[in-house]
Amino acid sequence: MRSLSYVASLCMVAWGLLFLAVHPDAQAANYESVAREYDRTVDRPSLFKRWRGMLKLADTRDERALATLSKRYERPEDPSEAVAHLIVHICASRFSEARFAGAFDAWTRRNAQARDAWLWYQNARIQASAAGSDALVADVKNSKLNVFLRAATLEALASRADASLLALIPAVLDDLPAKGPERAVLLESCAAALLSHSAKLGKDEFKPAAERVIRELDDKKNDERSKLVIARLMKILFKTDTVALESGPWLDLLNNIQPKAPTKPSRYAEKKPQFLGIESTGRRVAYVIDLSDSMLIPLTQKEKEDLKKPLTRGPGEKKDPDGNPPKKEDPKDSKFPGEKDLPWDKINNRFEAAREFLKLSLRALDKDMSFVIIGFGHDAEVLTGKGIVPANKQNIETAIKILDEIKAGPADTNRPHGTLKGFTNLHGGMLRAFRAVTGGLVRGEEHVAREAFEQGVDTIFLLSDGAPSWEDFARIDKRDPEDTAGDPETGAPLDTTEELIFHGTYEGEHLTQDIERMNLLRKCEIHCIGLGEANFTLLEQIARIGRGKVRKIGAEK
Repeated sequence: MRSLSYVASLCMVAWGLLFLAVHPDAQAANYESVAREYDRTVDRPSLFKRWRGMLKLADTRDERALATLSKRYERPEDPSEAVAHLIVHICASRFSEARFAGAFDAWTRRNAQARDAWLWYQNARIQASAAGSDALVADVKNSKLNVFLRAATLEALASRADASLLALIPAVLDDLPAKGPERAVLLESCAAALLSHSAKLGKDEFKPAAERVIRELDDKKNDERSKLVIARLMKILFKTDTVALESGPWLDLLNNIQPKAPTKPSRYAEKKPQFLGIESTGRRVAYVIDLSDSMLIPLTQKEKEDLKKPLTRGPGEKKDPDGNPPKKEDPKDSKFPGEKDLPWDKINNRFEAAREFLKLSLRALDKDMSFVIIGFGHDAEVLTGKGIVPANKQNIETAIKILDEIKAGPADTNRPHGTLKGFTNLHGGMLRAFRAVTGGLVRGEEHVAREAFEQGVDTIFLLSDGAPSWEDFARIDKRDPEDTAGDPETGAPLDTTEELIFHGTYEGEHLTQDIERMNLLRKCEIHCIGLGEANFTLLEQIARIGRGKVRKIGAEK
C-alpha cells in the first residue's frame, strides 16, 4: 500500500526557517555535513525531496551553497524548468544580502537568454539594494542585451519604485524594438514602471513620463494586446472604471480635464467577459476551475445567498457612498439569461454552482472573444479541445456539454459527499492557463514564449474552494524517518509505509512566486473566486499579482 505525504512538507518548511533564524553560525560551521546530506538528495525520485535538500543547503547561508545551486541551475535535471525556477526562488530568499551580491550577479550574467528573465529580475532586486541602480539602468538601455532581460530588470526597478524610472521610461520608449513580442514586452514594462510612481500623479516630475507612455496608445506599431495592457494600467492609475485604447481620455485625466468620450469606443469598454459577478476587460479568457473532491460539499444557505451578492472591490473600481461596489444591472436588451435565471433549485454543491455560473459566462462571451477551460483536481487538464478556441456557438455548446458530463463518483470514508477529480493541483491549473495558446499549449518557457505573447490568454478567472494539496511533480519515493503520511485534501492520517507519494513544493511561498514569475512579463489580469474553505489570503495574493479582483463566498480561513 502506498500513502501520501502531507505533514512532512509543512513541518520541514517551518523547521528550515527556524534553523535559519536561530543558528546562523552553526549553519556555516556545519556546512560540510549539510552538503553531504544535500548530495544524497540530488538523485531522489521526488522533486519534494530534492527541493527539501536545496532548502537545507541554502539555509546554511554559505557562499559555497550559492555556488553549488547556481551550477545546478545551469544544468538542471528533469523536470528541468521546475528545478531551475525553484533554485531561483530559493536563492533569491536565502542569498539576498549584500555580501552575496557579487556572486549572484556573476551567476546571472553567465545566463543571458530570454528564459533567464526571472533570474535577472531577482538579481536586479538584490543589486539595487546592495549597490544602487546605476548598473541596472545601463542594462535596461543596453540594446545588445536580450530584450526580455532588459524588461525584467526594468520590472525589478519598478518593484522598488526606483527614483531613476521617471527619466528612464522616455529613454527606453524612444528606442523600442521595431515590432513583435520584443517591442511589446519592453513597452508594457515601461507602463508598469510608471504605475510604480503613482503617488507622484499630479506632480510636474511625473507628467512627461506619463504622457510619453499614454501616447503609445496612438502608435500603429503597437499591437492591440499592448494597448490593452497600457489601458488597464492607466485604469488603475487614474482610479476609473473605463478602458480606452486611445490617448485622448487619459491625457485629459492627466491634465485634470473632464475626459471626452473616445472617438471610436473600444470594444474592451463595451464587451467584457464576466464570471461570478466579476467583470474583466480582455478578449482571450482562461477559466481555471477547481474540480477537487471537496467541490462536492453541499452549499450552505449563506453561501447561496453570498453567490447572489455584489463582488468585492478591485483596483481602480469606485465604491458607492456606503463603501460598497456599485450594483450592476442586467442589460434590458440582453439575449442571455442572468444570474437570477439560474436553476437555483438544482444548485446543491460547490461544483454545481461553479458549473452553472461558468455556463452563464460562456454564453455571454462575444463572438470576437476566445476561451479555454482548465479543470484541476489530481491532474490539471484542458477541457476545451487542445487549447484556446473561438467563442462561437459550436465551441461554447461543446464546452457546456463537456461540463454537463462531469459526474460525481462514489463516496468513501474520507469523501462522504463523493469523489470528483481528486486533490487540488492549483499550480498545474495556472501553469496550463499561461501555456494555453490557439489550439494547444506551449511546451515550456511560458513566461517568455513568443507564441504565448502572440496567442496566449490576457484574462484568467481562478475559482477554488481549498488550499493547494497537489502538483504535477508528485512522485513515489522512499520514506525517511521524519516523514509521516496523510490525505492531502482532508489531512486525515494514513498508514505510513516504506514508500510514500511526495508532493508539496508548490503549496506555499513557491506557488505565489511561480505565478509572479509567469505573469511578470505576460501581464494577464487575474481574478480569483474563493468558495467554502478556500485560502482567501492565497487568492488575494494571486489576484494582487494579476491586478485583479477577489470574490469571497464562505467563511475566511
